[in-house]
Amino acid sequence: MSFFGDDEPPEPHRPFEEWHGPPKTEFGVTVAVDLLVEAVPDAALRISAIRAYSTGCEIAIRALMKGDFHAFAPGPRVGLVWPDGTKVIAEGRGERTDPPAGPVLLGYRTPHRARDPTPRVYWLWPLPPPGTLRLVADWPAAGIPETSIDFDTRALHDAGK
Repeated sequence: MSFFGDDEPPEPHRPFEEWHGPPKTEFGVTVAVDLLVEAVPDAALRISAIRAYSTGCEIAIRALMKGDFHAFAPGPRVGLVWPDGTKVIAEGRGERTDPPAGPVLLGYRTPHRARDPTPRVYWLWPLPPPGTLRLVADWPAAGIPETSIDFDTRALHDAGK
């Protein structure tokens, strides 16, 4: 037996499913968006970018705060209301192992902000149907009450083709 125990066969990797994240064979297309979700004296939430893919989209939410981010933990909560009324609440990446029965919203950190405990980018699968998508968010630790903002999904479909 070696010191590192590499004589054991490695665990097989779980196959990458399209609901896990952006396709590995696409760059995606950035949709022009800059929407203020909510602002209070010490913090704000803004949708800073959406990148569309054929199977879904990444939604980047920028959280701004005065002072140390640890004072504002836990971070913002995010969810979506699908055009048909289906409610989707963000989960952490890796929490879901079974194929989903409906839409999925997975939150993960951006690489340059890895020390910040709040997810900033969310993978939404599948690409929402045509209509109005509502983003719902709150951040009680920062004083941001539950609030929502609507946007039309047409641009996502055009970009995701």
